[in-house]
Amino acid sequence: MRYEVWRVKALDAPDSNLFAILVLSTNQIAFALKKITIYLLLFILLTSTAQAQLDSLRSRPEPRSFPKLPRSSEALGISPAVAQRNSKNRNTPVNIALFGTDSRNSQVEGNADVIIILSINPSTQKIKMSSILRDTHVDIEGIGMDKINAAYAQGGPLLDIKTINQNFALDIKDYIHVDFLSAAAIVDALGGVTINHKPEELSNLNNYVKEISFEGDIPVAPIMKAGLQKLNGKQT
Repeated sequence: MRYEVWRVKALDAPDSNLFAILVLSTNQIAFALKKITIYLLLFILLTSTAQAQLDSLRSRPEPRSFPKLPRSSEALGISPAVAQRNSKNRNTPVNIALFGTDSRNSQVEGNADVIIILSINPSTQKIKMSSILRDTHVDIEGIGMDKINAAYAQGGPLLDIKTINQNFALDIKDYIHVDFLSAAAIVDALGGVTINHKPEELSNLNNYVKEISFEGDIPVAPIMKAGLQKLNGKQT
């Protein structure tokens, strides 16, 4: 077995002439170099993974903050008669507004093209969902007669909830909002969606992808081919 002699300068005395004499076999040297190589590869892998995660986070839209609603019945457009009726009945259903808007940018309010009233009945323990057509003409405070979906674009969730309460004698105090970017985040959380695209659909699909990328100011990869494939949230 062949041996090599290594002279290693003392770390605690860099200016001195002290050296440690290491007598190592060629097998020991090879083993040490192998360990160093493995550690370097692990370091490169970890840093690459961290950079990929950072790039992914940078490509995501900024989280959107939604305004809190006032708790007073008057501010929410709940009539005194409705408030009094519900205060006397412990089994009054809890109503929550579900809004789906066409906004593609977290800084812009969109039209509420989906309006669903989610009613939870504590006595029957059942849930009902009732949809309000987006083109329903109603009286919107400060605007006049208009389509109900315009209330969200004009005054956010507060004006839309107030409009619903005033026109349908409801007592909604809470809401859930989903826009295009929120829907994309939901799809990503589910791991994507597998869809079978036809070749003639690609052009229009990528036009929508470009629109989401431009209006949302986020990078979105185009759909490159037709056929069965998994799409991410923004592509979906």
